[in-house]
Amino acid sequence: MSCLTFASPFDVTVTDSAFEGCSARELPELVFGHFRSGAAALHLDRINSLQLSGSSFTRNKNSYGAPSAIFLEASTTASVASLIRDTTFESNIAQLDVTIRALSPLGFLCRLGSWMHRTGDFYGNLSAPDCYPCAAGSFGRSRNLTDRSCSDQCPDGHFCGEGTFEPTPCAPGTVSPTRGQSACSFCPHPLSSARGSARCSICMRGFYLRPRGPQAAFSAEDCQACPPHADCSSFNTTLRSLGVDPGFWRASTATSRLYACDDSDTCISSGGATRGLTPRHLDPSNSSVEKSPYCAEGHSGPLCKLCLDDDHYFSGANGRCVACPDLSTRFAIFAAVAGGAAIVLAGLYMATLRISACGAIAQRLRTMLASTGIQAKGKIVISFFQVCSSLSSVYGVRLHSGFSGPLSCGFI
Repeated sequence: MSCLTFASPFDVTVTDSAFEGCSARELPELVFGHFRSGAAALHLDRINSLQLSGSSFTRNKNSYGAPSAIFLEASTTASVASLIRDTTFESNIAQLDVTIRALSPLGFLCRLGSWMHRTGDFYGNLSAPDCYPCAAGSFGRSRNLTDRSCSDQCPDGHFCGEGTFEPTPCAPGTVSPTRGQSACSFCPHPLSSARGSARCSICMRGFYLRPRGPQAAFSAEDCQACPPHADCSSFNTTLRSLGVDPGFWRASTATSRLYACDDSDTCISSGGATRGLTPRHLDPSNSSVEKSPYCAEGHSGPLCKLCLDDDHYFSGANGRCVACPDLSTRFAIFAAVAGGAAIVLAGLYMATLRISACGAIAQRLRTMLASTGIQAKGKIVISFFQVCSSLSSVYGVRLHSGFSGPLSCGFI
């Protein structure tokens, strides 16, 4: 297509046209009044609007100080905005490399992530919808942006390269602490981060987070190496969610010290299941029942040796809680022991009465038996058994299983 010139308040629509090799000619002053330099390939003066689409401007030339491709000045009464879409400008030649000069607003329908100013001079090769890419550290979510900062700065926890239309979250292990970043930075070892994070606030696998105090930012010293027989294989392991291997136990979620369970099969792996439980291992669904996250069903307390059922006791031989003998068996044991003791005492007493030849010895023996205080000492023995049977559950004191097992089914 040859050069076109319009100088009337019309709506100009140009579609699917090719402006190629147009050489500007000098325009007389009487035609355009205030403009005497050569005309552009598409020269529009005092029109109402321009709608340009599906066209190309290639190797057009203007050596008179005017733009090579388009000159646009709308009339003062123009009511429709001018717009360019799906059009390219390549290899056009003009002084100062001006391709388009818009003295009136001229819109470009740009792709997302790009922008174009609306007035003034447009230089070099141009294209709609490509336009100018949004600056690194910013993004553009609409198609009519007019500034290189586009829609907004990239939010923290994300990065935006040049020409971005949607911020990209930082990958795990990287962060973007402030807005307007074009790249994410790596966390210092062994700190890490979740996807889209603004700070390094978790630890890598093989470490657990143990903050030294409340703080806005963590340091590498807050990540501790996983202790022996603990499980830190889960991402973002903390002291509270620290897993425990089978056969080991810890007192609460506030400590990393682990205890071996003496070949007991009641200490099971927590596998990080302590998350959500209180330091006393209370089951959140039923706060009246004490439940350890490290113990098998029916077991709790230190080293999982406390039986949750009242009619069970921990058997060292079995390595777990077993049922106590029934009531009749326990009563028979008690009756047998009490009866045997009574028979022995009665026999001794009767023997002393029948030995007349040894009166002095008999009298001394009777006095000794009377001063012994059998009733008081019996109470002491019973109290001793009661205290010993509660040492493990109340104070965490460990007794030999051969001694502590029968206590749970004895006289208490």
